[in-house]
Formats: sequence, C-alpha cells, structure tokens
Amino acid sequence: MFSKIYFRFFMGFLFTTLLALVILMVVFVVMIHPKIKKQEDTIHSAMSSWEKALFVGGEVAYKQIVNSAPPGYRTPVFYLDQAGNDLLNRNLPMPANMEIQRYIKEKRSDYFTSPFVHIKKIEDINSNVRYIVGFSFNEDSKFIMENPPHSLLAKAFLVIVICGILCLILAKYLTKPISSLQAATELITNGDLDTKIDNSICQRNDELGMLAKTFNDMTAKLQLSKDNQKKLLRNISHELRSPLARAQVAVEIASQKHNGDGKEIKIIEREIIRINHLIQQILTLPTLGEHHHYTLEDVIDIRILLQEIIKDAGFESQNRNMQFELIVDDNEYLINTSGNLLHSAFENIIRNSLKYSPDGSVVRISLEKEVHLYTITISDDGGGVGEEKLKDIFKPFFRDKQSHRNSESEGFGLGLAIAAGAVAVHKGSISAENITLSNGVKEGLQVIISLPT
Repeated sequence: MFSKIYFRFFMGFLFTTLLALVILMVVFVVMIHPKIKKQEDTIHSAMSSWEKALFVGGEVAYKQIVNSAPPGYRTPVFYLDQAGNDLLNRNLPMPANMEIQRYIKEKRSDYFTSPFVHIKKIEDINSNVRYIVGFSFNEDSKFIMENPPHSLLAKAFLVIVICGILCLILAKYLTKPISSLQAATELITNGDLDTKIDNSICQRNDELGMLAKTFNDMTAKLQLSKDNQKKLLRNISHELRSPLARAQVAVEIASQKHNGDGKEIKIIEREIIRINHLIQQILTLPTLGEHHHYTLEDVIDIRILLQEIIKDAGFESQNRNMQFELIVDDNEYLINTSGNLLHSAFENIIRNSLKYSPDGSVVRISLEKEVHLYTITISDDGGGVGEEKLKDIFKPFFRDKQSHRNSESEGFGLGLAIAAGAVAVHKGSISAENITLSNGVKEGLQVIISLPT
C-alpha cells in the first residue's frame, strides 16, 4: 500500500497542507507574542492599581469608577464575587468566563494568567473572597479571546480534515487514469489487444488524457498488425497447399513407377507430409486466441479421451519400447468442449513428451478431480528445459536448443502453443516445471493442466 503512487500523492498533498498550516501558526505566534507580552505588563499594572483602590473603597469605589467612566470606555478590569459573577452584572467574554469558572472550580493559585485573561484572588475589607480579572480590549486581544487555544485547535483539526478529504479526492483524480493504464497494460500483456482505456479518461484535457488516447491508438495499431499477420499466415498457407497437393500426387506417381523403392522419393514424400502438418498447425494456431470462434457445446469424458490418445501413441511408438502410465479412477470426468480442441491439446503434449523421452522410458499421465477443477499432469524423462525458459515453451515456434530436449527430433515448436491456446479457450491454465533429482540433475519435464469442470 505505502509504495503505491496513490498513497504517495495523498501523503504529499497532505504533508504540504500541514506544513503550510504550521508555518502560518508559527508566523502568527512570532508576530503576536511581543504584543501579548506588552499587554500583559499593562494589564498587570492596571490590576495592581484597581486592587489598591478596591482595598480602600471596596465595592462602592468600584461601582463609582466604572459608572463615571467616559462614554465608550471599556474598563479593562472586572471585579467578581466568590461565584465568579461581576458585581455590576456585566457579561464577560465567553473564553474569559470559561477560564474563570474553571479557575474557581479547580482552586488554582492566587494568581493565574493565560494569553487572554489574568485572574487574581483577593480578600476585600470584610475578608470576602473576590476576584480581579483583567484583559485588554485591543484587536489582538479580541482575536485571542474570540479564538482561545481549544477553539483554534478545533478549527485547525477541521481544516486538516477538510484538506485531507480534498487531498484524497485530488490524489484519486490524478491516479485513477494511471491505475486504468496499468490494468489495461496487464490485459495487453496477456494478449487481449481489444483493451481500451475508458472514454471518460481520454476526454481529460491534460497529459494523462493525451496518454490514454495515445494508448488506445497503440492498441488499435497492434490489433491491426496482429490481424494482418493472421491474414498473411492464412493466405500463405492456402497458397502453399495447392502446389504441395500437386507435388504429393507427382511423388505418388513417381513412386509407382519405381515400385516404391526410391529412397529419395520416400524422403520427399515424408517432407511433404511434414509441411502439410505445419500448414495445418499454422491455420489452427491464430484462431485459438479468439475465443468467440468456439462454443463449448460438446460433452466428452477426459478419462476416455486420454485412453484413446495413449492407445494411438503407444501403437506409433511400439518400436521404441515406450510405456504409458495412466493414473485415474473409474469415475466420469465430463467437460464441455468444442470439437477436437482438448484432443489436440492432450495429444500435442503427450507426443511432445514422447518425442523427447529416451527409448524404453515411461510417460506418466494422471487425472484428478478437485472442487470445480480437473487437474491433468503429464510427465516424462526427457531431461527438462532451462528454468528461465519454462514460460517460453508455450510460445509459437519456441525450441530450447541448449536443453536436453533440443534433440534432432522433428518439430516446429507449435504443439505446446496449440495446447496452451486450447486450454485458454476452456478458461483453464497450463504450466510446466522440471522434475529434478535430489542431486540437482533434471530428470524430465512435467506439464500441469487445470480445467474448470
């Protein structure tokens, strides 16, 4: 979470806002503190003068002084009884009144001072407890009295909350397009070139909006290029089929003339069959990435399908003394498919294992049913592939020339790619891993297929 750009944006904006608030508060304190200090001295002096006058004349003197003051003059000193009420029933500013009540309740020392009020406890000539309260009425003091510390803290907290919400919205606004671009890039990495950025992001009049538009243009061109490649492959494959068919007929005629004894003719015939097989694979491969070409309406039993493929492979490899081990129970393993898709997938993997396994070895196939999932594991003794190439073996035309599986075996590197495409059509997954002995030597390769039931 802390590494996400969304969080970094949010914390950056919030930190900047808080820093600005702190700077403002520091500037305010630096500017107003000397004035407050000067006012404190003035108030203290006024309270001392009033204390002397009250000690001599008492409440009567206090009332006379206040009542005789010029119009508009505001006495900086209040004279309160034991309960904290002004003897002339004048209202004190709310912050000062709250501070006085708290002072009386908590029975603090005889003298108390705060940024906006000074309180002194005295006894009149009749030994009654009285309080002299002093504060200034200039603009700075007025601001302090109207905004005591607890009020300022509450307002500051409210400002921080509002700024936090605004920073959150701003961070979301800035990072939403980036998140959309990231998600779209992952989809394209997985081969989904139809991915588009939402139009609401493309309509933004900023760099992110321009980036989204450019991204959509890029995916459109990639999709067009991919479609053109598929079209080119199909056209070339179809164009090759006609001359190959004529060549195959000519080879058969030539073989009949030589009573089937011509070695060169057999080589040509075998190569024509290989090229035809390659063309068929090339025509099959592109459509496996287009799931809309297939409707999974056919129902087959995977167990029976594997048994048939093993039977055919065993017959073809009997001169190599190969063995097949199928590990499965007698339950039904029904699945929806389309035509021969799964047959092609399993056959390509099993033939690939057969191709790279040494003579006399065993190809092992297991079929298990888990919750809503079939797992098919096919393993061989073919020596495995490089660890860094395990993800690449399902790419078209991949052949690992540095592994034990480079072999002089015939093949074009399309079998596993076709298998992976067929599995993807069924919304399944396919992976491969090396079978390694305790001494670290690679013994073989294991392909694991998972299909939803």
